[in-house]
Amino acid sequence: MGRFARLFTRLAIVLCLIAGAASAQDSTLSAAVPNFDRWEPLARAAENAIEQKRGTDATLEAMRGRIAEYRGEFDNARSINAARIKTLREQIAALGPAPDEATAEAEPPDVAAQRTALNDELSSLLVPVQRAETQYVRANSLVGQLDAILRERQTRQLLTVTPSPLNPAYWR
Repeated sequence: MGRFARLFTRLAIVLCLIAGAASAQDSTLSAAVPNFDRWEPLARAAENAIEQKRGTDATLEAMRGRIAEYRGEFDNARSINAARIKTLREQIAALGPAPDEATAEAEPPDVAAQRTALNDELSSLLVPVQRAETQYVRANSLVGQLDAILRERQTRQLLTVTPSPLNPAYWR
């Protein structure tokens, strides 16, 4: 009975640590995570403008500026919890490889519980990082496409032949 009491105590401590870390993390995480609800309409509007190649240069430049700001936020958010994620990965690696069900004997219950708790915490910490990564790639692509449209318009404008102001026939 002493072994099960120690196992239960260890499991309770791990769960308390995870719950404490999660609640502390939620308060710091909310400050670092970009507002995806405001980003989505902007991204869709930019995608529509790019697809239809509509909008004035000033509108596209303003849109590009706002998207570039979000891109910076997403870039910063990609490193949210980096130290904790690294630590969790090292802790999981320290437990050794997970046993195969067919070839290896079962892992001790306290180690299995610790592995599960660490993997669950790692998964929850990776969600905002992965979301920020995907939206960073999207924002970077949108900035590139808007730049291409603006450069194309500028090139077309530069290559448009207009009457020379040096010709006296056009001085009227």
